[in-house]
Amino acid sequence: VFTSGDCGVLMTMNFDGTSKSPVLADPRCQTEPDWAPGGGVIAFVLEVVSGTLDLYRVNVDGTGLTPLTSEAGTDKDPSWSPDGTRIAFVSNRSGGYRIYTMNPDGTDVVELRAGDSPSWAPDGSRIVYSAAGGSALDLYIMNADGSNPQPLTTSTTFDMTPSWAP
Repeated sequence: VFTSGDCGVLMTMNFDGTSKSPVLADPRCQTEPDWAPGGGVIAFVLEVVSGTLDLYRVNVDGTGLTPLTSEAGTDKDPSWSPDGTRIAFVSNRSGGYRIYTMNPDGTDVVELRAGDSPSWAPDGSRIVYSAAGGSALDLYIMNADGSNPQPLTTSTTFDMTPSWAP
């Protein structure tokens, strides 16, 4: 899955680049897609009104469009846990950007800590993320419940958008 166009439209295609097809027939901006484990469902950012970004989920065939968040502000960077039971995301609903987790239906939202770009460990026990550190952005790791944050980098540049190897 990927986004296409100036605003962003969720698209799927075959591995060889053929059969490009939109997931949704919706003119609103659709960005930052993330597949649920096992495929079939995608979490993504939808610009509901100008400047308001919320998280939604949809089946890959375009059915079952479901809002996951509806708080004021920006919700972004959805990342499914490897077992599909939680989605980590970033929101500025309480001020600065912070990492949260929630159930795949949008319930049980838990605020973890300040940060951006969360990515789950393959076993689901930890989350790597970027956050302000020193004079730039550094990478950190924490337990999936937000406890025990540890710096991975201490840089004078911007270390960001981490991703685990499978």
